[in-house]
Amino acid sequence: MDTDEAFSFLGLSLSANRDELEASFRRLVMLYHPDRNPDKSEWSHARMTLLNEAHGLAQHYLALRGQNARSAPKQVSREFMLRLQNSLYAAREDILEGVHLYYTFSLENIHLRAEGTRRLRYNSAKRGVRKGTIQLEKILQEAPEGKLKTYARLWETFGKSFYDSMTITKICPADTSLNYKAYKHYRNAALILDSFIKRCFFPEDFPRQDISSKSIELCGQLLLLILSNYRETIWVPEAGIKLSLLDNLQNLVEFERRETL
Repeated sequence: MDTDEAFSFLGLSLSANRDELEASFRRLVMLYHPDRNPDKSEWSHARMTLLNEAHGLAQHYLALRGQNARSAPKQVSREFMLRLQNSLYAAREDILEGVHLYYTFSLENIHLRAEGTRRLRYNSAKRGVRKGTIQLEKILQEAPEGKLKTYARLWETFGKSFYDSMTITKICPADTSLNYKAYKHYRNAALILDSFIKRCFFPEDFPRQDISSKSIELCGQLLLLILSNYRETIWVPEAGIKLSLLDNLQNLVEFERRETL
């Protein structure tokens, strides 16, 4: 396993920070640990071996990245930093425009995406989020360590996780199966998460998003419940995507609450 494979296994980009690495590692431990997979012991041990290897490689990579940043500080001009900041704001607006379009046309409802106008809006929303994320990847390659780079990284990870979320197409018919029971938890969590995003970024356009801290906590609990108690169902990957989106959104909101560029 090389570094790229390690970060891919962990569901992270190479621009991830240590907090994101440890959060991803903890989630995957809950998914793969033998204690949670008593009926799949061999598979569980194999996945944990890969997880520990990926975690070790990622830690080593982040340590080297930090050493390089400290040993070779960049001398950057005010004009250069202003250009990066403007590029960051433009990329952020591209993502937000895509997210706003997505919710304006209720495209979180998968069955609506096939309709004529909504299909076009859905494709436009995806392009906007993707465009902003790609621009942020370029900014991260140029930006020196500091608040601007941290902010760009937070928007990049949010953009990527939102794109993964908005491209989920799986649906589940109502029946008595374990899959449907998992889906109900997933659907409730997704509704809370959508309302949380609307409240964070577009409170004037979506004023009826009554989301409390307990609701947000419940969202995370429901997604973790699927990963731990419904790991045999088809909804585990989607629950992981939504949980990653929730974590990235909370990190972004917390940064914006306490920091200014």
